[in-house]
Amino acid sequence: MPSNRALRAEDALPVSLRAGHDVRCARTDAAPDFWIHAAALAAGAGPIEAWRRACGHCQRELAAAAGLALERYLLIERGAVEPTPHEVRAIAAALGVPVGDCVPAAPRARVPA
Repeated sequence: MPSNRALRAEDALPVSLRAGHDVRCARTDAAPDFWIHAAALAAGAGPIEAWRRACGHCQRELAAAAGLALERYLLIERGAVEPTPHEVRAIAAALGVPVGDCVPAAPRARVPA
């Protein structure tokens, strides 16, 4: 029977932080601002937008760095289209974060009490 455990703080951390990776923004080679990342996620942003903000990129800059048309990137960031695996890898590389950090977490199933 599945347990009804409380959500732990580390469950909400990006894959790179849970795995102990040294994440560096590809653009600046500086550590991303994790407070900005957390605030963006809390405000409802998806993982790509949260990392983009944390690394200090504008949308146009990140789209160009990932080799994507700005219009396509905007659709991906908003969640209006499903990105291809190639697009996710390109965005993750442009951000300097692991691919797993750019993929939204699967919704957790609710266990009846």
